[in-house]
Amino acid sequence: MSLVEVRVPELGDAKGVNVVDVLIKKGSEIRVDDPLITLETEKASMDVPSPVSGIVSSIELKKGDEVSAGALIATCRWRTPRPSRPLR
Repeated sequence: MSLVEVRVPELGDAKGVNVVDVLIKKGSEIRVDDPLITLETEKASMDVPSPVSGIVSSIELKKGDEVSAGALIATCRWRTPRPSRPLR
C-alpha cells in the first residue's frame, strides 16, 4: 500500500470555503466516492468525495476551518491501483 495525499478539488470561483463537517476518522476505511468532508459556500454546501479506497492515516483539517482548492484533507494508505480521477 502507498501513502497518498487527498486534497480539496477545484471549487470554481469559491475561495475560503468553510468546512462544516468532517465525515471520516483516523483509521477508518474509505472507498472511492465516499464523502470525506462537507464544505459550505455562501450559495451551497457540498460533500467532497474520496478519489481513492484505503485507510485514513491522518486528517489535516477540522470543522470550522476555511479551505481553498488544493488544501490537504487527509493522507490515506491507498488500496486502489490508481485514483479514479485526479487527486487535485
